[in-house]
Amino acid sequence: MFEMRLLGQELTLDCFVKQHLRKGILPTILADLLAARKQAKADLKRETDPFKKAVLDGRQLALKVHSPPSRWPAFWFIY
Repeated sequence: MFEMRLLGQELTLDCFVKQHLRKGILPTILADLLAARKQAKADLKRETDPFKKAVLDGRQLALKVHSPPSRWPAFWFIY
């Protein structure tokens, strides 16, 4: 699990943690963005006021732009 190697003049301790032990930072961010967009879409469906509906639509579109799964192909295996 741990590998010690000499890089230049410093000793590094590299290890890779499996997903079942701890989720990485990028998959965590992606999951949070996708959950926020799902919540925004649910709020959008419940809203009746046209102004609030437009604001919520803008919010879910902003979340869509920041978290499209097609731009994260390395993390498709998570879902």
